[in-house]
Amino acid sequence: MIIERLIEFIKFPTSVEEFLLMIGNAYLKIASTVNNLITANYKVYDDMQVSVNNIAKGVKAPTDRLYTYEVGDITFATLGFAKNDYVHFDIQTSHSMEINSTLEVHIHFTLPSVAADAGKKIVWRLDVIYATVDGTWTLVTGSPFTSPTYVVVTGDNTIARMLSIATLPAVNTTVSTIYKCILTRVDGVATEYPPEAYLVYIDCHYLKDTNGSATGNAK
Repeated sequence: MIIERLIEFIKFPTSVEEFLLMIGNAYLKIASTVNNLITANYKVYDDMQVSVNNIAKGVKAPTDRLYTYEVGDITFATLGFAKNDYVHFDIQTSHSMEINSTLEVHIHFTLPSVAADAGKKIVWRLDVIYATVDGTWTLVTGSPFTSPTYVVVTGDNTIARMLSIATLPAVNTTVSTIYKCILTRVDGVATEYPPEAYLVYIDCHYLKDTNGSATGNAK
């Protein structure tokens, strides 16, 4: 009977009904609203990905490399960052992202040479501007951001490391907020890791509070 009423509700929602679905110790509230959005009583994190194969290289660009990741003989494309190398990339917020919430930008990387470099360090910088839908381009407060210093350890040539670069403030007052970014490997420490760092991926963690937006331009 509950399943039958749920199916009927999904097909023919009213303005007053709601269903509670138990999922472990939490529950999902499916509520009919004027826009028939699905909302939850809790918020969850998700990823927005930026493939390093879809970014624009700067004047001081990283080098195209092929690397086995120490797995067999097959090589895979990656970008080798020496000091001061940088790339451009863009982020567009998902329609499921909570309005006025922060965005955590982090990178995944691997180091091709670590035999004699354990204890040496790597630092990254992120420059960011943004614009909401029909908004003015604006410098993100805190930009440029400097990452925590990463200290190289033995075995980093076989590990997919993740490093948080910046937490962007809650400036997404609309869906589809655009962030234009520049990621640079900077010389910020005395015991710099001298070889290239291989950038694998850039992505962002964000809070989602709906399954999408009510219209093409608004929650």
